Amino acid sequence: MDAVLDFFQGSLMPQGFTATTITLIPKVKGAQDWTDFRPISLCNVSNKIISKLLYSRLRSVVGRLVSQIQSGFVPGRMIADNILLANELTHSLNLPARGGNVILKLDMAKAYDRVQWSFLLDALRRFGFLEQVVRMVRACISFCKFSFNVNDTPAGFFASSRGLRQGDPLSPLLFVLGAEYLSRGLDRLFLQHSDMRYRSGCDLPISHLAYADDSVRKKLEGWESRSLAPGSRMMLIRSVLLSIPIYLCQVIQLPLAVLEKLERIFNAFLWGSRTLEKKWHWARWSRACLPVKEGGLGFRRLKDIVDSFSMKLWFRFRQGSSLWARFLLRKYCRTVSPICAPSRGAISPTWRRLLQIRPRAERGIRWRIGLGDVSFWDDTWLGDAPLSSRCDVRGDRCVRVFSFLLEGDWDFDLLCAVIAPSVAEEIVQIPVLVDEPDAAIWIHSTDGAFSVRSSWEQWLPVDEVLQQRGFSLVSKCQCCELSETFTHIFIDGPIARSVWHFFGAIFRVRIPITENFSLFLSAWKRGRDWSPGGNVREFLPFVVLWFLWTARNDVKHRHLPSSAETGDDLPGIHCGSPLPGSCCWMVVMWAAFRALCFLYFQSSWDFGYGLSSLRHSPDIFAPGLLLRMVPATFCASVSVFDFAELGVVDLYWLLAAQDDR
Repeated sequence: MDAVLDFFQGSLMPQGFTATTITLIPKVKGAQDWTDFRPISLCNVSNKIISKLLYSRLRSVVGRLVSQIQSGFVPGRMIADNILLANELTHSLNLPARGGNVILKLDMAKAYDRVQWSFLLDALRRFGFLEQVVRMVRACISFCKFSFNVNDTPAGFFASSRGLRQGDPLSPLLFVLGAEYLSRGLDRLFLQHSDMRYRSGCDLPISHLAYADDSVRKKLEGWESRSLAPGSRMMLIRSVLLSIPIYLCQVIQLPLAVLEKLERIFNAFLWGSRTLEKKWHWARWSRACLPVKEGGLGFRRLKDIVDSFSMKLWFRFRQGSSLWARFLLRKYCRTVSPICAPSRGAISPTWRRLLQIRPRAERGIRWRIGLGDVSFWDDTWLGDAPLSSRCDVRGDRCVRVFSFLLEGDWDFDLLCAVIAPSVAEEIVQIPVLVDEPDAAIWIHSTDGAFSVRSSWEQWLPVDEVLQQRGFSLVSKCQCCELSETFTHIFIDGPIARSVWHFFGAIFRVRIPITENFSLFLSAWKRGRDWSPGGNVREFLPFVVLWFLWTARNDVKHRHLPSSAETGDDLPGIHCGSPLPGSCCWMVVMWAAFRALCFLYFQSSWDFGYGLSSLRHSPDIFAPGLLLRMVPATFCASVSVFDFAELGVVDLYWLLAAQDDR
């Protein structure tokens, strides 16, 4: 470690640090020529530490130096972006153009081995790197000596005169910086000769693209000749075979016939069938793809994988951060919102794929307002639906959110000119981050970033969603005659509304009239001036939401009667005004209230209150209530209080407990 620190302080690198053993990995079966092997450099550990530290510093700036023409090995970019853009340009190859369009595909064979050190170091200086950084890079790449690993024995010891080492963490970034020098030269050439421009039907000029290419190799060769246990075959299918189409699914949409043929191959391998020996298949592949708890093996249908990657493409397209996304936006959308972009004309397979997944993907996207470039009417930035579904569109349909901002804040009068004042009041409560771009948020993940796993089955099966998924059913809420929607169950339905207002009166929280779920929950987080942060009030909405959902499932699927049907009375609830008679909403309210008290009085939960002493006594709650959460012993008496430390809910619960006793 001292030697590593001395190197970054200006000392020379010891020669032993750069000693490297080359191991040849065959790229094809039965490799014989040198070109059939891939050399992998086994570097010294100390040298790896130095290279990794340099890499971690360079990667923070390389994205600002390298143009988006290059998408490989640059942090924050995906190799698939430029492959998608290349497919888009290929679709425009036959467009009418003077002299015609021409595409040349050049393969940089042995690219790492042919990088000249003098050229690379000069490129670093021209990019503006300090001479101290150039000296450290030079020490890492130009003093290397190699040995070949032949039959597990090092052979030879020779110096190199050019090239970058395979396996060195620093090599990909150095190669990208060297390739950027070539990329800028090509851009300059096309700017000087505008007649060389490729005619793509888009006003965004593309002169060249750089990306890494690879091919899918057969994985079943050799497996059939082995006697594999069923568990081993399952592991190989899950970890290897199902990963084969994933790379292709990111860039092209495989036909259904191809997906079905692949799944037949997977199923045959699962049940031990071979090329010349067929075995009985005890279950269809669709059955094997069911979750384990439903009697399946937990595999994924290839169509679901394709749909998930299609949604990922749409999400990246809406983010607009890649060259591919900006190209499609300017080619197909132009003056209209991507949500309203038409599908007419000669569109590419990629754009057709995006249009097919657009309705499903948009339901999972929400927008955080920054600069206000999103569509005012068509994007979902207020609640769970676009404004066009709540209000009649007035004025320009393509107007953007920034048109309603004034000096970084909402213009209430301008909003009232196009929408109802009640909706405008909801909008002005949304914070605006004027110094940041609009951010797309994927609601099915915890951090807002898109993940393929979160796009599979992350949705609540309410009637509205089931109808959108293609199920033919009549939607009817279990408590009234209205249709069952997400907001009806959790926010504005009669049961939900009664429960929220009951607890809102206790905590003095003003229940907002809105379908914006985030805005609805934020009202419980803000509270009032008397309520400090960390109050139990912030946890209550999650308890209520859980019991609203479980109560709905009990009535709809388990066919349990509500308290209105059984006539049970719920004791222990006392407040300023009498509660309505026994009904379903009281079951939900009472179950949530009991769970809240249970969590509060457990020593492992700290909600910010300092009760001086607590003594347990027999359960004060009547048995037989729906969704019982409270154990047999529960806190019911307090000997010494400091009432300044108690919140309103504490006094309320204690009074209810004493009255019940």
